[in-house]
Amino acid sequence: MKPDIENIRSKVQVTLDELIREHLIPFKLTAYAISADGPGNYVVPFYDSRIHSFRFSWTGEGSSLKEVVRAAVLGRVRAMDGPAIGWEQLLSSRKQVHDSATMLCEKLELQTHQTNLDGIADQAGDIVNTYAIH
Repeated sequence: MKPDIENIRSKVQVTLDELIREHLIPFKLTAYAISADGPGNYVVPFYDSRIHSFRFSWTGEGSSLKEVVRAAVLGRVRAMDGPAIGWEQLLSSRKQVHDSATMLCEKLELQTHQTNLDGIADQAGDIVNTYAIH
């Protein structure tokens, strides 16, 4: 039976979005496509100069697709040449910025939506990335 590539791509994207929301990867990745590279082997290319692609194997048996993709992406990010301070510290800095923004909004009793907070954290994270990478 031929795998439903579009369904797999969609589930991969949901997992990538969760990883960025959880501050486990340093930047947003978009799975525009996915290709089968043999039975149960997949390649997800990115249009990103930092990570060109990642590979994973999944047959539908055993581990869930989400678990396999998470492990593959996190392993691929760990294998990157990161900034001098290291990806873990950079991600920690982004999380601290997000937490600080959340605390400030709560302290000022502002009623904002989570997407606004994520936008503030993403912008601050981009600034951190710019100075950490260059």
